[in-house]
Amino acid sequence: MRARSLLEGLSPAGARARLSGELIGAELASARARVGAAPLALIGEGGLSARYEAALLRAGFAVERFEVEALTRAGLAAARETIRHA
Repeated sequence: MRARSLLEGLSPAGARARLSGELIGAELASARARVGAAPLALIGEGGLSARYEAALLRAGFAVERFEVEALTRAGLAAARETIRHA
């Protein structure tokens, strides 16, 4: 990666983006064998989550994306209710 960045004159941001894309691609290649065609729940924040979603959709996965903050709030509210009624 470093040599390629130097030879192609990539900026540090460009190199990070390329590395991120390559890592996501490697993950998706191994995910297909593990999950087959099962729909995936994608839980995360902002830009990285959006990049994963785009890559997963392009690779033919069914994806439902959830924002981590909303799920955290829902989980805390459910825990509070469980404690109240225990």
